Amino acid sequence: MILFKKLLLSFVGIFVFFAAIIFIINVQYEKHMVKARYTETLQFYTEIIDLNTKTARKTEIPNALVDELQKKDVYISIYNTSGECIYSTPMNDSVIYNVSERAFGMITEKNTPEHTLVVRYDQTKSSYFFYGKKYDTHTILASIPYEYIISDVWKIRNFTASFFMFFVLSLSSLAFYFVSNKLLHTVKNLKKVILKMENKEDFDDDLLFLNKEFKEISSFIVNTYKNLTATKDALSLEKEKLFKHLQISQEGLAIYTFDRKEILANENFIQYINLISNKKISTSDSIFSLAEFSPITSFLNENQYNQNNPNEVTDKIVEIDKNDYTLLVRCIIFQDKTFEISINDISKQVQNDLIKKQLTQNISHELKTPVSSIQGFMETLIENPDMEQEKKDFFIQRCHAQAVRLSYLLRDISLLNKLDEGSYTFEKEKIVLNEIIEGVLKDVSLELEQKNIRVEMFLKHNMTIMGNYSLLYSIFRNFIDNSLHYAGNDISIIINCYRTDKDFYYFSYADTGVGVSENHLTRIFDRFYRIDKGRSRKMGGTGLGLAIVKNAIAFHQGRISAKPHETGGLEFVFTLRKE
Repeated sequence: MILFKKLLLSFVGIFVFFAAIIFIINVQYEKHMVKARYTETLQFYTEIIDLNTKTARKTEIPNALVDELQKKDVYISIYNTSGECIYSTPMNDSVIYNVSERAFGMITEKNTPEHTLVVRYDQTKSSYFFYGKKYDTHTILASIPYEYIISDVWKIRNFTASFFMFFVLSLSSLAFYFVSNKLLHTVKNLKKVILKMENKEDFDDDLLFLNKEFKEISSFIVNTYKNLTATKDALSLEKEKLFKHLQISQEGLAIYTFDRKEILANENFIQYINLISNKKISTSDSIFSLAEFSPITSFLNENQYNQNNPNEVTDKIVEIDKNDYTLLVRCIIFQDKTFEISINDISKQVQNDLIKKQLTQNISHELKTPVSSIQGFMETLIENPDMEQEKKDFFIQRCHAQAVRLSYLLRDISLLNKLDEGSYTFEKEKIVLNEIIEGVLKDVSLELEQKNIRVEMFLKHNMTIMGNYSLLYSIFRNFIDNSLHYAGNDISIIINCYRTDKDFYYFSYADTGVGVSENHLTRIFDRFYRIDKGRSRKMGGTGLGLAIVKNAIAFHQGRISAKPHETGGLEFVFTLRKE
């Protein structure tokens, strides 16, 4: 649209430019014609007056001629050779006397026998046209008010050529407009495609261009873009995994080149190697000179140059006891001979950090499957450009499904991280729980109907608490999603606020589905814990739903437990603080 406006403005600019030139030419032509008419008129009267003075042998002009001059606003002055005014016709306008003196002085300075001049009188903003002619014994100066009417430019006698030029210019501009408009339509469509590509929006490839040539070009661009985008996304996911690992991990982690130069290292890694070393260590490269790391150094020397199993990733684990800390050091050599060194504190003082490490490993494991799947699908598409469209669509759909799974996983991980950071990351406001529950049920109404799941609610009226909307929504949404995915069809869901006091609401959430064995109930809220791993992944679960529920309830100063429901299925009992 902007390009179209620029071209249109260019057309208008060119048109206005030429129109202005034509107008200026006409103005100058009309001025020339006016001056020619005035010159002819004043020259005529000058000759008559000169002839009269020679015939009558006096400077006076007959009264009849004076009357005629006054009717036509012509003013006559006669000057002798000394420059003295010896005669002048009477005029109603007194300004002309002063102007005539100026005009005579300007004309007499010229060496030509006759001269024309336009003089403007600044006090009245009036202009006068003068014609002066020198004779042997005198000089006659004739003047008339100079009136130039701009509308005369548009008279037919002056406008024929202008009209023709306007006509030709208009036709040219119109033709140029239609041609460029067609081109702009194509460019506009291309711009839309590029913008949709940039925003990762869907679009219809068959409707990109009207021209067959452009359509073929656009299809090539789109296919190339999709292939590149898919590859880029796969690489971005790998990169994001690495940086996420560094950010959330409590372990010390560093990655090195083949020649043992640091690529990445987090702060914990520097802190851990300072715990091990008796010296102050400022860079991660210094570890290879430490005696405590000699087993790792020997391992690298032996295996970095090993070509027997080029596709095998080898690793070495060393336990170091130093300064009341027990540190687990692990070195992993990758296929390109770069390597990673991680350090974990497994001493009793930091057992919580070990749990964090396990979480990181679980995240890495959870990310590996969809990333590997996406990579495999994209490699297949790239290596087989002539693949049937039906197969291409299948692979693209599988990539999308895995990408959606990754998105859900990262969303849940992000939410758990925020919950771990503390309550200051979430704002609180007055929330009506009834509205949240109704909203969740509305969002999943279609799935409930498809599986013939009935929902029974026994809630208090207008249950209000000070809480965070998104966290409260996630509590009830995860409960119902678990029932939808794992409880089965033709069941009932019971949501009951069975008790309330001045501080808390007491809830139970139960379904009448297949339930969970009691040996799983103690770990059901653990992160990434799955009762049936294969079935959970098939259903698209992240293994974090109930962990989010537990932390969200804790954020609202409540507690939760799970137990078998009396009629079969699974029951959750939890509390939410009112204020």
